[in-house]
Amino acid sequence: QFARMPRLELEQVDVREISEQVVKFLAPEFERLSVGIELDVAGRLPSLYLDRNQFRQVLLNLLRNSQEAMPDGGKITIRGREEPDGAVEVGILDTGVGITKEALPNLFEQFTSIGGIHDRKMGGLGLGLFIAKSLIVGQGGTISADSTPGEGTLMTVRLPKQTSNAQS
Repeated sequence: QFARMPRLELEQVDVREISEQVVKFLAPEFERLSVGIELDVAGRLPSLYLDRNQFRQVLLNLLRNSQEAMPDGGKITIRGREEPDGAVEVGILDTGVGITKEALPNLFEQFTSIGGIHDRKMGGLGLGLFIAKSLIVGQGGTISADSTPGEGTLMTVRLPKQTSNAQS
C-alpha cells in the first residue's frame, strides 16, 4: 500500500461530519488514556470533493500522533474554519511534549519517527506523517506543523475549495 497510493474516490464530503465521526470513534480510547478531545468548528463548513476514507485516515493518524505526544494525558482540540478564499482549514492542537524547531523541517519525510524527535513515541516506522502528507497533497491540499517544546503542537491541514469533483 505504501509503494502505490490508493486511487482517489472523490465525492462531496462534509469535513465537520467526518471530524465528528473520528472524534466519536477515538473518544473511548482517548478517555482511557486521560486525553480529552474537543471539536471546535465555527459555523457551517463548505462541502469539498475529497476521498472520504483518505481524509478520515489522515485525521486518525494526526490525532493518534497527538495522543502519543501526551503520555501523561492532555487535551486535543480539532478546529475547523472556512478561509476567505473558500478553502477549509482543519487544525489539530495538542498539549503534548512538542517538537523542536530543528526537527520540524523533516517531520513529513518518510522514515522520520517522532520517537526520534521527542523521545516519547516508541516503535513507529516513521511513515504516518509522510503518508498523511501524501494523501492531503494528492487531493490538492497542504499540511504543516508548528510546535513549541513543552507546550504542544499544531498540525494544520488546508483543503482548497473545489467547484467540481475534478482534481485540480
